[in-house]
Amino acid sequence: KGGRGGEKGGRTIKVRHDMAEEDVNLGGQRGSLSSMQAGVGVEVMRRTEVMIETKPASDVLSHGFEIRTSASGINAGLTYQFYATSAAERNGWLEALDDCKHYAESQLPTANQLKLQKWQWIASTVYQSDPVQFLIAFLILANFIFNARQAEVRPAQGTTEGDLYEITDDVFTSLFALELGWNMFAHWMWEFLRDGWNIFDFIVVLVSIVSRVFSDVPGLNTLRLLRAFRVMRLFGRLASLRRIINALMMSVKPVLNAFLIMLLVVSIYAILAVEFFADWTGPPPENFPVGPHYFGSFTKALFTNFQIITGDSWASGVIRYFFMPDGELSLGPVFFFASFIIIVGWTLLQVVVAVLLDNFTAASNHEKAQQHADSADLHGKEYQHLSLDPVLAQLSHFDTDFDLRSRIRTLFEVIDADDSGGLDYEELNHGLTKLQFQPPIKLTKQEFFQFTQGEGGVLDLEAFEVNMRRELKMYAQRQMANAMELDSDSDIAPILIVMKLLLNEVTRRGDPDSPPDDPPG
Repeated sequence: KGGRGGEKGGRTIKVRHDMAEEDVNLGGQRGSLSSMQAGVGVEVMRRTEVMIETKPASDVLSHGFEIRTSASGINAGLTYQFYATSAAERNGWLEALDDCKHYAESQLPTANQLKLQKWQWIASTVYQSDPVQFLIAFLILANFIFNARQAEVRPAQGTTEGDLYEITDDVFTSLFALELGWNMFAHWMWEFLRDGWNIFDFIVVLVSIVSRVFSDVPGLNTLRLLRAFRVMRLFGRLASLRRIINALMMSVKPVLNAFLIMLLVVSIYAILAVEFFADWTGPPPENFPVGPHYFGSFTKALFTNFQIITGDSWASGVIRYFFMPDGELSLGPVFFFASFIIIVGWTLLQVVVAVLLDNFTAASNHEKAQQHADSADLHGKEYQHLSLDPVLAQLSHFDTDFDLRSRIRTLFEVIDADDSGGLDYEELNHGLTKLQFQPPIKLTKQEFFQFTQGEGGVLDLEAFEVNMRRELKMYAQRQMANAMELDSDSDIAPILIVMKLLLNEVTRRGDPDSPPDDPPG
């Protein structure tokens, strides 16, 4: 609702628009004329209904207007005020919103498309339901037991028992093909293709069908061996198993780095073993050619080192041949193999396990947070994230109050490019954009007014520090709330609640505008 000078009336524009998070995010109180004009040509996030109503200038500032969101929408009926510098700019905003309305109407699906989307939604809802997912998981497990039984009895082809197994296998293949078609119809197209488990299901089912239809073609019948991999589809059906597999996949890269270090050390020992022991023979009377047998080449030495790492009879089968004829130990081989066991078997191998556990735990927590975020998004709840959060996250790692002050002052000096001792909106926004954050920080004017408590203008160092400290407290509260959502069922939840209450009390007592405590009694 925007002031129209001396106009007594007003107009109402009802805008039903697929808002994109990159364009306009009313929940985060971000918006700009250019973003409004950008349209909705990106991924649709939510459908938002707003009312823009013009009223006399006495209601709002002469060049301002308000956006009132739907009470049943994601913004819960909140009202957002926008201020323009002139009537022309204000009218440009209103015209841009009107253009968004017409653009959204032009992008509405046809009647046939709506019917298809409706049936896809029904199919997806039923497919994702717990009974259907448990049924699919049961079929996958039953097929695995069937394959194991078939491998145990190995029925001959052409016999009654063999034909029965073939018919049962065809039934399972048909059921999995129907399930795959159901999944593809419910989630086609990009939603289906973006999920790696869907691609795996598609490949396994397709190979099963091809190997069955073209079973007489030489070589294709061997593809039926991939039927044993059908049980891996179970990992994509059960959330607990899927979380473990995804965490393992995310841990592969750091674990491979640790493996590479261990492989290099083992290879160095293999080269040294060839040089030292290639011609070594065991003590009489056997005179076993232990050197040529175990260390005659690099590959033989590498495999022998692997045997030593596993602990598989390395002492009795390998090292004992390096004893002296009188039974005394040879110091050279003893030092070589003892150092190998200590460095590789006791140290580097444990490092690999430690790296795996560390990255697995981090990846598992990431998967858990992602599932909570998806669940919150599904139920219309968003975790709070503001533009300054990346900066506040870096400031939160301070050690002492003096360290925090030093960090804030350093940030101020970096942003204050002209060394004027003051920051206005343009300089602050430009300085934050230059910081190495991905994605770059973009501060809107409305966020700047919130940061300055509605004062705007130019911030000196003292005012900047006061506002940053206040924002840091608010950031801590938001992070506490998000952590409580993630750990609501854990033993740490009561501790988080107490910390949140204490932080809220500290913040309230530090706010001069907060209401006083009630008198006792």
